[in-house]
Amino acid sequence: MEKILNQLLKILKNPVAWPVLVISAVTLGSRGLGFIRQFLIWDRLAKLDSDLLLSANKIPEFISIFLLMGTVYSSVLPIASKFENVDEKKLSKYLNLVILSLLGVVLVFTLLVLVFTEPILKLFTSSNLWAEILTEGLLEKYIAATRILLLVPISFALQGVLGVFLTLKKRFFVYSLAGVLTNIGTILSLLITKGDFVIVAWGIALGSTLSTAAFIWESLRSGLQLDIIEDFKNFKTDFQLFKKDLVQTWKLFLPRIFIIDAFYAASFIINPIAQNVGQITAFDIAISIQTIFFVIITSLGTVFFPDLSKTLHNESLPKATFWIMMKKYLIISAAIGTAITLITIVATPLVILLFKFIGKGQGNGDYIIMIAQVGAASVLFRSIREILAKYFYVKERLWQPVILSTFALLIQVFGILLLVFSFGWDAALACSVGLILGNLAWVGLGMFYLLKDVKGVRRVES
Repeated sequence: MEKILNQLLKILKNPVAWPVLVISAVTLGSRGLGFIRQFLIWDRLAKLDSDLLLSANKIPEFISIFLLMGTVYSSVLPIASKFENVDEKKLSKYLNLVILSLLGVVLVFTLLVLVFTEPILKLFTSSNLWAEILTEGLLEKYIAATRILLLVPISFALQGVLGVFLTLKKRFFVYSLAGVLTNIGTILSLLITKGDFVIVAWGIALGSTLSTAAFIWESLRSGLQLDIIEDFKNFKTDFQLFKKDLVQTWKLFLPRIFIIDAFYAASFIINPIAQNVGQITAFDIAISIQTIFFVIITSLGTVFFPDLSKTLHNESLPKATFWIMMKKYLIISAAIGTAITLITIVATPLVILLFKFIGKGQGNGDYIIMIAQVGAASVLFRSIREILAKYFYVKERLWQPVILSTFALLIQVFGILLLVFSFGWDAALACSVGLILGNLAWVGLGMFYLLKDVKGVRRVES
């Protein structure tokens, strides 16, 4: 027992361990709130209304995934880290210019969706669900919920850039707080509404806005000079001063908008192929169960990414240090991913049993268990992918991450369509298997690229 306690104290004294624990604890709290949110959606909304709420969020979510999630962080941090401990004013100026340019891009997409909401929704909604919407007279509410949720990508754009600053300053608590506030807004709206999914959409948008306010407040407290208006007026002049850094940022950014995580892709793909009401909600809950402990991996990635970047650019350290760190992180992620997969298989029935115990639900608990357990192995491959992706970002590779994502997405989509239209599987179960195929394909090709680089380095050194 004493040996275990000493080992635990040793881990806690590690300067890397605390940030991981903080992010993991806060994000696990967010996941807990996410389960409360999922339960309330499952219990308080009818199958059609819950599907419409999640479907209305798909277009705003797609903008966030396509332009922001992971893309901003991985493109901005390698450049911003060069200003760290060198010139705080330059760091602030650079980040302000990135915010202005990024908001411009997001607003263009947002305005397009605002103008063409109905035809876009029809394109990305299954024919069965669209017919049900028209029959029940819910089209206007469906459109309204989608437009309200367009506030979320704007919030994410700000959070993405400010998150880089907070990470560099090791302000991990607020950085990981975004999901908590968004979930609180959703939960409160579900508690006050009587089945109106438009009100829930307002709750999601409000929660996202509050989390952005927390990011701004913490960034200002940590020394960021957020002079957006002044920098907007002097954009041309400032652009010339930071032209090299901004061009490099966008060179990293633009190819990476084609990098789409398999989980988000599956969540989006199910919309136009779902065969009956309730599959979208069931799949969403199953994914939430699968990823509840995945926060440990994302926490590791958040903390290790700056360390890998700084180690790579630190000329005073031996080059082998970087490769030793990379190998260690891959082994850790694989071990944790295996544990999370096993926990998911065992814990899913218990979660659904709890859902049934405290509420009536939609009567599809056994179906959700099957979806979550079938796709549980995807968590293992995604865990390895999460850390392995940091290697390509740290190396500032432009096209390898795009090739990896495109290859994985093609395998995933082909597998899903084959299972649905050739073998007659239902959409949710096919998407769950597609997750395994997509993440496995990414990891296989990613390891090929990594080992190829390692052999190249050894050849040069010898």
